[in-house]
Amino acid sequence: MDLASKNKCEGITRDKKPFPGLPVLLLWICFFILFVPNPDLYSEGKENLHYTSLDFKKVLEITETEDTDFYFKYAKNIDADVDGNIYVLDSNRILKFSKDGNFARNMVKVGKGPGEVTYISDFYLENRNIIIHSNYPSKIIWLDKDGKLLKEFRINKRDYLDFIQYYNDTYFFYKFEFPMVQSDGKFMDIEHIIMAVSPDGKDVSKIWTFPIKAYFIRIGGSAGSMDNDAKLNFGITGDRYLFVSHTAEYKIKCFDLKEGKMIKEFGVDYERKKIPGEMKDRYKGGKLTLNNKTFRRPQQIYFSDIEKLLIHDKHVWAVTSTVDKEKGRRVDVYNFNGDYLHTFYMLLPGQKDIYKFKYRIRVQYLYLIDELEEGMVNIFKYKIGKES
Repeated sequence: MDLASKNKCEGITRDKKPFPGLPVLLLWICFFILFVPNPDLYSEGKENLHYTSLDFKKVLEITETEDTDFYFKYAKNIDADVDGNIYVLDSNRILKFSKDGNFARNMVKVGKGPGEVTYISDFYLENRNIIIHSNYPSKIIWLDKDGKLLKEFRINKRDYLDFIQYYNDTYFFYKFEFPMVQSDGKFMDIEHIIMAVSPDGKDVSKIWTFPIKAYFIRIGGSAGSMDNDAKLNFGITGDRYLFVSHTAEYKIKCFDLKEGKMIKEFGVDYERKKIPGEMKDRYKGGKLTLNNKTFRRPQQIYFSDIEKLLIHDKHVWAVTSTVDKEKGRRVDVYNFNGDYLHTFYMLLPGQKDIYKFKYRIRVQYLYLIDELEEGMVNIFKYKIGKES
């Protein structure tokens, strides 16, 4: 159900002396808007999916070798600035590369002094500047493109925070809170919270809460959780709209950062994809040890319907679990109003653990981290072609 449509119905007003049949007519109109599904949005039938093709031309690959001046520990995020310089969050470092893939420098230093980091949650590019969030203590650091410290301030919050984006002079984060119940292991909703932080870091407010189902354990005062097929994905526009997928099933929500509320929900009917036998070992579930007792999550049965959300040219790309060996991975495209536009298949090397690695689109280029060989991280840059 489109929440924007619901708001339209709730906004109907009446004159003091309405036409006798008008209230009934308006009620029927509201009923159809609210409860009759839009086949273009909610039906996956072949006749309702409009297929198109989109070419991806590899223009750059960065690979660690014995002759390079850098190495990757654990590459977690990637982005590119307005000049095409590439930044990779790797463990507790931010590695900068030129637009041609030449290594430039590590942008940060570990420590507790000005401009230094202790544990980076993430970074965000604002034109030619880089905004970094570090936990323990929680603080925001602004650097210019050469690594010069522009400003720094503490955040008035002791909790561990994950940085999402910067918009309208406000910093947005998310955190999670475990249920206060004892459990030897069961699937439960873990509360996730979007937080807004003021420009000076003094004011921290909760603006949206949503659940993610995970395998939860609490023994005494110790607690932990393990993901299953419900994954958290953000489609970051850099503007007021933040697109979120947080359920195992196909569903996208649009959160308005300016208004501080969720404004719509959309998607298509989707057939869930089972994990094939040859891949089950990779999804058998991690282990968690609490109070000297080891727990293992049950075998994961299905992939997450939406593996990633990407933003390209005012469009939302829902990268799905559907894979065709010849054509690649299915991607459904929507506009920012949540209207389904078309579907294409993205054929790229790797993508075995697509959720694990970050993708980012800047203008007409797709930047991504992937692991073509076990333990060998590669950085790719693809030029996105025109639809045909």
